[in-house]
Amino acid sequence: AESVVYDRNLWSNVKRSTCFCLIGVVSLAALVMIIIGLVLGPPNSHKPIEYIVSAPTSSSLPPSLPPSLSPTRSTTLHRIANSGYLRCGVSEDRPGLSFVNPETQQYEGLEVDLCRSIAAAIFGTFENRIDFISTTAKDRFQVLFDGDVDIIARTTTHTMERSISEPLTGAGFSFSIPYLYDGVGFGGDPFFVACVDNLLESVSFEEECGELKICVKGSTTHTSAVLGRMPDVTVVDANSTADLYYRFNEGLCNTIASESFDISELVVRTTGYSGNYTISRNVISKEPLAMVTLNDDAHWSDFVNWIIVGILQSEEQGITQSNALASAPRTDLFGPEFRLMFRDAIRAVGNYAEIYDRHLEQFVPRLPINEINDGNLPLLYSFPHGNLDSSVGDLTKSPTMAAVLDRGYLTCGV
Repeated sequence: AESVVYDRNLWSNVKRSTCFCLIGVVSLAALVMIIIGLVLGPPNSHKPIEYIVSAPTSSSLPPSLPPSLSPTRSTTLHRIANSGYLRCGVSEDRPGLSFVNPETQQYEGLEVDLCRSIAAAIFGTFENRIDFISTTAKDRFQVLFDGDVDIIARTTTHTMERSISEPLTGAGFSFSIPYLYDGVGFGGDPFFVACVDNLLESVSFEEECGELKICVKGSTTHTSAVLGRMPDVTVVDANSTADLYYRFNEGLCNTIASESFDISELVVRTTGYSGNYTISRNVISKEPLAMVTLNDDAHWSDFVNWIIVGILQSEEQGITQSNALASAPRTDLFGPEFRLMFRDAIRAVGNYAEIYDRHLEQFVPRLPINEINDGNLPLLYSFPHGNLDSSVGDLTKSPTMAAVLDRGYLTCGV
């Protein structure tokens, strides 16, 4: 066997070098961990989250959150921001809500101002930052579904059916909190309006009431509301609000059925009608009107909803167009670039009362259901279902629904 002779000095040098290398590796690793710690900061579990609430401190608007807690970036919101303008689908013939002023050729109305508030929340101003696109009751959902607009603000009723499967597109849509609660009423020739009231109240029906003809806008919830209460009445379909008034003025119907602002006598008179006119004492449906977005981007829908809520709460808290610069709260929830979203929205168009007074009060005085609740009025409101007979497809295709059915029972946290 060969003998192996160890050089003690050599072995000592090897051990010393190895030790230095190990110390170097450990030191380098420690340095890396320190750098990572400085970048990421301490774990949230070791430090309580601090919520930043800007003035006024009594605000019940959602508090500001640190940027690290911002939700996933909304692809829609940032696409709009990068494009330089918001595309808003509106009507062009509904005074008080959204219409083109014939004198200025500019869009005006409550819904127009709501669109402007959202544009201002994104860009800081709505000037040259918004494209109003005229839509009809029939094509509004298709236009949104096709991506031709970013949002619909066109007296659209939030029904449960439309949230799941809107009949024309077959798609579900997202709705904001309602900005106006209304219902279908009737206006027209006093004799025939009395016929409507008698029908609805099961009072004796005059023989002459057989000539009752009601103009209703097609592709709306109004048609089903009218036929649901008066299935044997003659309904005349109108293609638009302008067509509704045209048919009424031409004598093709003697009564019109629509929301309160459409049947307002002041509005009807502006269309050229000069005959006797009155409004029914009955309202036959619920029409919670809301902004509509696609349901493929929850954070964009949330952004829109927060602006509507902010405009309502601003009235409650006394924040106005004139003092919004100093009083409106701030939030980083949608990212630091939108920190001033509430301030910019309210500074652009004012709070809800200011908007309503500017556009709708002259046509329809503000009803209690559209007032700010001070805690002494009822709050529960059941939304209309829509058409319960429509098919929305196989709900078992929902992963959650399929899991519940497969399990055989529902788990509920209580």
